[in-house]
Amino acid sequence: ADGEGSLLVGNQGFDPFNLATSLLTVNAYREAEIKHCRLAMLAAVGWPVAELLHPSLAKAMGAPNLLAAGAKAPSVLNGGLENISPLFFAGVFVIGAVVDNAIQNIQVIQNDIQKNRQVGDL
Repeated sequence: ADGEGSLLVGNQGFDPFNLATSLLTVNAYREAEIKHCRLAMLAAVGWPVAELLHPSLAKAMGAPNLLAAGAKAPSVLNGGLENISPLFFAGVFVIGAVVDNAIQNIQVIQNDIQKNRQVGDL
């Protein structure tokens, strides 16, 4: 990579599309990567926990069991997504966008207050 982004520790210069030319851009990419890693770790725990707890929670609340055949969570691979309302998916998307926007606004304020904030700090 060219520019000030190439001066970072651990940078071996692999940036074939020359995307990280400034330190601000590199930090934004690092922040996005950390967010995606944290979300993936939550999903890795949430998927099997959902399959384990859904039948008992659905029974306790008097709701239908929406697990696909074989007591698997509804997904593209397992099938069963047709049983879930599209409004649920829209709601999850909107709530996720609102939370992410709020976190970004908080981080902008923190960056103004704390000049020593590192990428990934909560």
